[in-house]
Amino acid sequence: MKNRKEIERDILALAKDFTKGGGNHKVYTELFARLKDEQFAQFWNNICDMGFIPMFVDNFDMRETIDYDHSVKLAKSLDIPLEQQVIFTDPDTGLEHTTPETALVGIAEVRKQRQLQAKKFGASKHDYNVEDLTGQPTGDSRAGGISNPEIQVLLSLGLPTLAKELADARGGDVGAYRAYKNDILTTGVTTTESALQRGTGVKSLQTAHFLLLGQHIDNNLLER
Repeated sequence: MKNRKEIERDILALAKDFTKGGGNHKVYTELFARLKDEQFAQFWNNICDMGFIPMFVDNFDMRETIDYDHSVKLAKSLDIPLEQQVIFTDPDTGLEHTTPETALVGIAEVRKQRQLQAKKFGASKHDYNVEDLTGQPTGDSRAGGISNPEIQVLLSLGLPTLAKELADARGGDVGAYRAYKNDILTTGVTTTESALQRGTGVKSLQTAHFLLLGQHIDNNLLER
């Protein structure tokens, strides 16, 4: 293990170059000056446990804000790849897919709006109020919804199974949802594809099919 001077030197070198203004260097210089050896050891152990060294930015000082191009140059100088290929595993088949292009991968803190405003929180009380024409939950059983543009976004991201879950298994296919729920209650595990194989079709499409037939308009909305 490195001694305190070596650790401080490495952290200060990173802190100096992390932003263009080098503000983190001042932060850590003042911190290290106040820490006794026992406190520094605890500080370093915490960093080792977290797996990263905290760095600070300032949204109002352009020399202390996040500059992606600067970060890329710093990462290259430290031989740290910021982008990598992403591997997705299909839960239904177990097959792995590796993206042909690299992407920026990291840890980000996310807080949803409903976590900030409790009055906007939406959750269903139960799941047995279902609308006859669409097969979708309604009233106290309804928690939220998804629009066609949002479905298109999921498809563009290469997430067709997630789109099927929201639009089919949980969006009007009564048979698929029944199978979906039964699997969870009996085994604790389910998949969208297995539920859809036992599905009866989305009720809203069935309703639209018969409404069009009532207007003498033939259609194939019932075909799966």
